[in-house]
Amino acid sequence: AILAVTAVCAGSDDEARRLAAPLRVAVARNRTGRRGPICTVDEALAYEFTPEERAIVEEFLTGAAIGGPTTVRDHLIALARETGADELMLSSLVPDLAARQHALETIAAAMA
Repeated sequence: AILAVTAVCAGSDDEARRLAAPLRVAVARNRTGRRGPICTVDEALAYEFTPEERAIVEEFLTGAAIGGPTTVRDHLIALARETGADELMLSSLVPDLAARQHALETIAAAMA
């Protein structure tokens, strides 16, 4: 079984949360009918969520793996165990291609 997981990985938990800020805004906008391009990290950090948007984002990110290498690895292993998945399909939605590539490479190294 394949499990699709949103994953954002960086050098530390704090940096990963920072990189995931645009994802949070995109989820809030998409789920409330305001689709558009993914914003920058700085724009996302300045965004003020409504209580409804905050609830939508938290629900969407319940199973997401966001953090440093150890945090993400541990979360992915736990998700695979809980669901019985033998394969993970990762989506790393950050606004910069280099950051996405780095995130996926970091996760691969942590899982090896």
